[in-house]
Amino acid sequence: MQQGYQGPGMWVRIQHRFGPRMMEWFMALHMGLFGWVLLLPSQTFNQPAFMGFNEIMPSEDALGWVMFIVGCLRILGLVINGSRKKVTPQIIASLR
Repeated sequence: MQQGYQGPGMWVRIQHRFGPRMMEWFMALHMGLFGWVLLLPSQTFNQPAFMGFNEIMPSEDALGWVMFIVGCLRILGLVINGSRKKVTPQIIASLR
């Protein structure tokens, strides 16, 4: 009879690989949360510090959705990368 995987669980591997990639986790979370803040009903782009964004993006919601989705994809890539036994840097490299 064949036994299943006996090594450390997925959560242990994520924790083990979290330390060296802590800044990537922070930046992915920060990107997703910034997108979420832009999706809130307040008008962030009307503030003087954010006027440059008005010239780059067509709307605050468009940038909010882009930032939120890319942030979530980066977190998903980090989870997959941390949970797999063999590291897959191609996932993270594709989101940079």
